[in-house]
Amino acid sequence: MPRDPPATLSVGPTTAPADAALTDPVDPRDFVPERLAPIETTTERPGTGQLLPGAPADLTVVAADDRGLYLLETDTGDLRRIAVRRPAPASLSETLFVVGDDIVVDADTDVVVLPRTSVRPTRIAAGHRAVPTVDDRSVWVFDNITRFVTGTASRIGLDGAVHTQIQLPAVAEPLAGTADGLMVGTPGAVTLVTADGQRRLVARGMAVATDGRRLAWLQCADDLSCVVNIGTVDDPEQVRTALDPTVLPAGFFGLPTGTFSPDGRWLALPLYESSRGLEDVTVSVIDTTTGTEAYRAKGSARMPFNTPLAWSPDSRWLIFVSESDLRAWRAGQQQATTIDADLRGIRALAVR
Repeated sequence: MPRDPPATLSVGPTTAPADAALTDPVDPRDFVPERLAPIETTTERPGTGQLLPGAPADLTVVAADDRGLYLLETDTGDLRRIAVRRPAPASLSETLFVVGDDIVVDADTDVVVLPRTSVRPTRIAAGHRAVPTVDDRSVWVFDNITRFVTGTASRIGLDGAVHTQIQLPAVAEPLAGTADGLMVGTPGAVTLVTADGQRRLVARGMAVATDGRRLAWLQCADDLSCVVNIGTVDDPEQVRTALDPTVLPAGFFGLPTGTFSPDGRWLALPLYESSRGLEDVTVSVIDTTTGTEAYRAKGSARMPFNTPLAWSPDSRWLIFVSESDLRAWRAGQQQATTIDADLRGIRALAVR
């Protein structure tokens, strides 16, 4: 397939402020780190033994529901609930990820970091949304709680220092960030904005998954038959896989809820059975080296438009919600293991 030459998509001025106190247009008070009340943890259920044979001993599943966060230790089965007096973490949140060893979560309208080595969380941004970030030292946040409204994306350190800011128009949605830049989705296009202000059109299509380095994007014909292109930011068309005409990936609706394994080998992608109603969702795992489907299972019954998915750091386990159960798929296997965690209504997942 011939490729379009790189083009520039204007997404507004980009600046790297030398002093966070002089940052404009975002109020610098939004980035003053505030140490919150100590973390309160309670053991919801003591474990009865190893949940995932063959998993690393320190593998922890982090789950969010409407009440808070839960830590599930896969080697012991211990289930602990985290509560923070102010603000309540994960309240109605659908954004949860791990930066290094720290947990980043939307807490109401704030971005809160829960350090692994501390009992005191830090609120690093007020009135913002967290943007999934692959970086051990900083986090991207967006100052619009309502999606698709003009706003500013900022890369801030865990100490609250502002490193980069990018103004985004109403049609743009920040997808994923790294230390080097931000992936931005607009109708029919995916663009990379680097920290030095350069903008480059990566693909003419709709993003279904990206981690800031890799990209899976969608091209659909008038009859809704779609092709998923899988590649990197520099080479976005390495593999093409045609989807069955009866299914539509989440990216078709502007929801890039798929996720790459950390090593890039696997792509977990929610698919909707268009002939049976959009509430009927499955999770497809695609081998990114061949474009073939390696595994498929039922998705979340409660959160069909945001099926919770998360990979283990070693890329060997996919943790996901299937119907109302928490399950784990080991890479290359034909079946998944149901995790006996007694969790219901999961809105988001992460693994560390």
